[in-house]
Amino acid sequence: MAYGCVYFIKCEQYMKIGYTTKDDPSKRLYSMRTGNPFDLELWGYFQITKDPRELVKKHPKRYGTWANEPRTPALVVEDFLHKFFEEYHHKDEWYEAEPIIEFMGHFIKDCNMIAQCDGKFITEVKQ
Repeated sequence: MAYGCVYFIKCEQYMKIGYTTKDDPSKRLYSMRTGNPFDLELWGYFQITKDPRELVKKHPKRYGTWANEPRTPALVVEDFLHKFFEEYHHKDEWYEAEPIIEFMGHFIKDCNMIAQCDGKFITEVKQ
């Protein structure tokens, strides 16, 4: 069973971290391209195969109580990533891309440990 996915869409020097309840974010990418004068590319995404809220509830001092809120699992992971990359925040859900690309190995490790993603980063990692 999949709980949606968290995706990374790259635009110039920025990366959008978002989520969808669907298993494939390509439709989200298509809708974002409409009216956008810049090239967008789906840099990668995680399919969420386990509900991360149970693990987060076990560590309330680290993650707070937001896991008790009625959120979809993909949104829980997206929130975690927004906090994880907070120092690189640009605007809304857009972040500086280079730090995300540079730290992707650590990110995958942390995401697997904390969010219980399925361990696959889907699509080629582009440099």
